Amino acid sequence: MDAFDFTHRSDALLRHAALPRDVASPQGTVSTHDTASPRNTNTLPHNTDDILPQGLSLLGFDDATIPLLAQKIDAYIKELQLFNAAYNLVNTSERTELIVRHVFDSIAPWRIIKSQADNMRLQPAPQRDAICALPQQNSPHASSQSGNTPAAPNCIASSISVGDIGSGGGLPGIPLALVFPQFAFTLVERMDKRCAFLENCVALLGLQNVRVLKSEAERVAPESFDIVVFRAFHPLDNHIAQTLLALTKRGGILGAYKAKRKNIEEEMCGVKSCIANYESIALHVPFMEEAERNFVLVKK
Repeated sequence: MDAFDFTHRSDALLRHAALPRDVASPQGTVSTHDTASPRNTNTLPHNTDDILPQGLSLLGFDDATIPLLAQKIDAYIKELQLFNAAYNLVNTSERTELIVRHVFDSIAPWRIIKSQADNMRLQPAPQRDAICALPQQNSPHASSQSGNTPAAPNCIASSISVGDIGSGGGLPGIPLALVFPQFAFTLVERMDKRCAFLENCVALLGLQNVRVLKSEAERVAPESFDIVVFRAFHPLDNHIAQTLLALTKRGGILGAYKAKRKNIEEEMCGVKSCIANYESIALHVPFMEEAERNFVLVKK
């Protein structure tokens, strides 16, 4: 089965999960939603080959989608291990840590993202007729770094566009692109060698829904994406918040992967001049129950 076979099957086979109501807090909205599957456990399988399929099952994917998804993730993990030392992509090259703390963590809010995307489809959005693709210049990850012109991407048809800003080694963009092949992803990264790694992964995995854009976030065209996600910016300050919001279309969302809720409240208090309201949604990452993880959702 090739990538586009998976594209046509995935949306129907992914398990839907309704998001219950949220509870207001002084700093924003704290969600009571539990993103974990009822089968979640803190025990790693004895056989490391079982980590990927078992974790994907715990994240709520249908059994029919898991073998191909696990195969693609495994190929991506091997590329991270191969190039990590040279390119400084992530803070570990150990297979289990890469799977759990990076890939599963990236995928953990998939039901939240899907719910938001479904809501977007129900709303009229004239600007959602195109996504950001690569400027076709001299290299596959070329961008407008000279002069004052923002990186102006080409337009291709799609329903939902997603920007992974400061993609680095492709996290969370590549795992999410594997989960959502029906969405169009742009991996925004400013470093040449990391862009080269991302291009290699896109080709290796057959990700026809992914483009790599070599650019600083400030130089990407405004309102390029329906959904903007990031793991790279710690902490979130006013400049970064304004930049990321500028990339988000009206009616779109900004999604941040964060750790402790107490730290989130302090961080979001520091950017309340540009982000007045947000939701903090608890995430449960398979085999990582000891670490508090949250998804901060900002609607524009």
